[in-house]
Amino acid sequence: MVNEQYIPSDNEEEILDLLDEGRVTPNLIKEQSDLNDQQINYALNQLIAAGWVQKVTTGLYELVEDPREEPT
Repeated sequence: MVNEQYIPSDNEEEILDLLDEGRVTPNLIKEQSDLNDQQINYALNQLIAAGWVQKVTTGLYELVEDPREEPT
């Protein structure tokens, strides 16, 4: 279930922007951002707990739903 009340941090916003383009790995996030390993892991865990992101398999993540987007 997606927590629509969750407010993502700046780091989480950066990862969500990358996830809008498709599945990501922590290494891809690291290459595409200024975040370090600890920041990436923490942000991904927070987004998973909020129900916005799911872990597909070891090291691969995808966006479940982005409540920031207005319904059309």
